[in-house]
Amino acid sequence: MTLTKQERLNDILDKHVFQRANEIHPFLAENHGEAYSDCWSNMFYDEEQIIDLLLDGDAYDAASEDVKEFLVQEVRDNGKDYQEIFEYWLVSDWLYDQLERSGAPVLEFKGLYFWGRTETGQCLTLDYYLNRVNNRLHTKLAA
Repeated sequence: MTLTKQERLNDILDKHVFQRANEIHPFLAENHGEAYSDCWSNMFYDEEQIIDLLLDGDAYDAASEDVKEFLVQEVRDNGKDYQEIFEYWLVSDWLYDQLERSGAPVLEFKGLYFWGRTETGQCLTLDYYLNRVNNRLHTKLAA
């Protein structure tokens, strides 16, 4: 049986997102001290993410490489490339790996895997990084 994209995303959520863990944040920060943000993978947007955030499909296609490089440098120079975490989620090691490859902030601490969600106020099925994971799986399975 082939799953639809939405069914696959729901399957990922059911099997790999265990619980919200916002209460763990002070404990993690205390145990890592000043190096806390350095312990997370992907705390800064990569070039592709910056371009995705700034340009929609048509504008992206029309922009020259010089314009794209300029925009990325402007974001970095102004310190806007830092990913702010609003929610903390306990996830499976598989989803941790998938989210890390997708550029999401993740942290492994004493055998537990955390995802730092950079969005809040909407359901998980709308999350940018979960949809990147799902889209990559959909493309891989369709090939």
